[in-house]
Amino acid sequence: MIKRPGTDRSEVPVDLAGQFLDAPRTKYDIAAATNRTVDGHATHGLLLVAKKGSGVPVVRATVWIDDDDSLIREFESTEASGVTRHVKLTGVEVNGPIDAGAFSFTPPKGVKIVDQTKP
Repeated sequence: MIKRPGTDRSEVPVDLAGQFLDAPRTKYDIAAATNRTVDGHATHGLLLVAKKGSGVPVVRATVWIDDDDSLIREFESTEASGVTRHVKLTGVEVNGPIDAGAFSFTPPKGVKIVDQTKP
């Protein structure tokens, strides 16, 4: 998950890799790609090429996965439109703390609340 600054929020999560990592074997042909070292981490590369007729937005991706902890360290994805993104993940934090406020919602003033659990 990558975080980008929001306008009226402190941060908004953006999941760029999730587009091609959700059930990849059903949508992509997968092959070995070049291995590399990413920020001192030995990784193995995987090439994902969209299967014909899959209709996925990412048609090709190369992913470098850490040999020790299996975390994605870097990826490059190409969309059907031709847009290519190269993302290097730094400062990866596993099981980091989450503010309890992220799980609460306060409706704005003046909004009509409808309880669909009651007839």
